[in-house]
Amino acid sequence: MTTETTLTPSPTARLRRAARWMVTFAGFPLGGLAAMLLVGPVDGPWPALAGGALTVTVLTAVLPIVLHRTDRAVHDPRA
Repeated sequence: MTTETTLTPSPTARLRRAARWMVTFAGFPLGGLAAMLLVGPVDGPWPALAGGALTVTVLTAVLPIVLHRTDRAVHDPRA
């Protein structure tokens, strides 16, 4: 006989997970600011491409720092 157990995350764990995701949104304005300061105004395709690349670089740096525990949360809902 098998019994199925469902693990539900605590409200505190859900709040922590939501807070981590909220902090990631800071990467978007930071990336835009870095692009604006380094590339200048977007008045053509090349500055737009460079600005987008800088924004992606900043987001790529911010996400792993902020979400370093997400991989555990995916496998263990109690995280």
